[in-house]
Amino acid sequence: MATSNSNAAATHEVSLAIYDLSQGMARSLSAQFLGPAHAIDIIPHTAIVIYGREYYFGGGIQSCEPHEFRRQRGIFPIEVKSLGQTVVSQADFESWCAARAADGSFAPESYDLMRRNCNNFSHEAATGGLRLSQGVPDWILGVPERFLSSPMGQMIRPMLENMQMAGPGETNGGQTFGRVPPAAQVPIAAAVTDNPWANAPSPSAAESTLHATEPPSEVKTPVLDSYNRPLLSADVATVSICITKLSKSLADEERLGVGVLGDVLAVRGKALTHQVLESSLPVLLRCIDPPSTNAAFALMLIRLIALRSPADAGAALELKECAVLVGAKMIECHSATSSGSGSSAVGPLSTSHAARSMAWCCLGNAAAAKATSAFLLQEDPALREGLVDAALSDLSPENQPRKEVRQSAVAFAYNVAHCASAAAANGRPGDNKDGEVGDLFVTLLCGALEGVVDEVDPTVKLRRLLMAGKVLRSGSGGAVNGAAKTLVFDLGFVDSICSLKEGPVDGSLDERNVAKVAKELTELLSQ
Repeated sequence: MATSNSNAAATHEVSLAIYDLSQGMARSLSAQFLGPAHAIDIIPHTAIVIYGREYYFGGGIQSCEPHEFRRQRGIFPIEVKSLGQTVVSQADFESWCAARAADGSFAPESYDLMRRNCNNFSHEAATGGLRLSQGVPDWILGVPERFLSSPMGQMIRPMLENMQMAGPGETNGGQTFGRVPPAAQVPIAAAVTDNPWANAPSPSAAESTLHATEPPSEVKTPVLDSYNRPLLSADVATVSICITKLSKSLADEERLGVGVLGDVLAVRGKALTHQVLESSLPVLLRCIDPPSTNAAFALMLIRLIALRSPADAGAALELKECAVLVGAKMIECHSATSSGSGSSAVGPLSTSHAARSMAWCCLGNAAAAKATSAFLLQEDPALREGLVDAALSDLSPENQPRKEVRQSAVAFAYNVAHCASAAAANGRPGDNKDGEVGDLFVTLLCGALEGVVDEVDPTVKLRRLLMAGKVLRSGSGGAVNGAAKTLVFDLGFVDSICSLKEGPVDGSLDERNVAKVAKELTELLSQ
């Protein structure tokens, strides 16, 4: 609102719109997962409201009508705080915004979670652009440092860095300041790598007796080809059992929220809303921690949640947070076991085989689901690497004697290999390319084949060979990756694969498929 009189310039009311990007989950879960010293009430996003528009930093400095921003994003302020009045005109303020975008202070590429985020812009816009005596409260400006000082905060950082608020676009009344054409890309020299197979040449015909001496014919791999989808845990038959079991230890309001979730999960394909997840997901996640004895039942429901499509932006965010939190618990459990620090501080994922198996089912589903796959596999390398290491550790019978845990862990690892190899075969930026083997593929290939002959469970053995097949066929268009092939020879895995070609004729389906896949892999290596 603007006011004026004959002796004074027009004044304009300035407000600060404060949003919670977590939509309530930070208050419910931060103390539990970050520890009391790092707990936060909200994950704040702020914007300056003046001249009937809302100005904020996200993908550059942007503005639009407040109702349009909130309608498109599906998020509303938890507080609108008055900052006072200013005599700065709209034209002068927008010139300031354009200048700050042009000089790189708040350009799209200058976003930094710690020092150049939406709240830093709101503060500088208020105190600099609008010349007010107050800006964003210190408690909001201090949230990133407080949050990221915890181990969990560091793990979730990539997800938060991707939470920049995009505007509704100019066609819907939005405006981006200081937009300039993208600069020409400068070729970047190849980075030095410790991976000896990063640029390994394809092996010559003389390197192995398995290599063809004549031009090879196309190898038929019907069993490998039949495994063209992720391995998912999608059975909904146990939903009612899980709800009944969990409800016995819940308060009335919690029981109601979990019951509504159960009704949604019982209907295949039904999308999840923020309202449903907000009243049930914190309850389920709490069951993963001691002294709960219902972790396995809670995780049975979470694995189904991971497969559902989000009905709104709030639900999409909660699905990512859920995957991160379960993943962090699994990595914590793995680290505690590896360091010999014991399991008492880790909880059910360490003490319950059923809970640990269900946790891998959750993560396997999340690795394949559209809502979370890109985040787990591409946007947060540290989380992905930690989970892959934990899964490969659980593949070893020596480390993990329970076959049901090994089966679930290898399903997660297989899904990672499936999605990563599909991305590499399609030549997406940053993925594996034919003629080189990235660190992820090296780790997966070694984990799949190291000690595979010692595995006694045919299901685990089959899935490990299928993992190897995914990496081998990560070349352009799904062709054999020559460098991955070289790696198999260099590490002596060929003999292990060949030894599995002769399986029992009257064995189980998985046992017979182990022999068939081993034969197909041998033929691929012979090309």
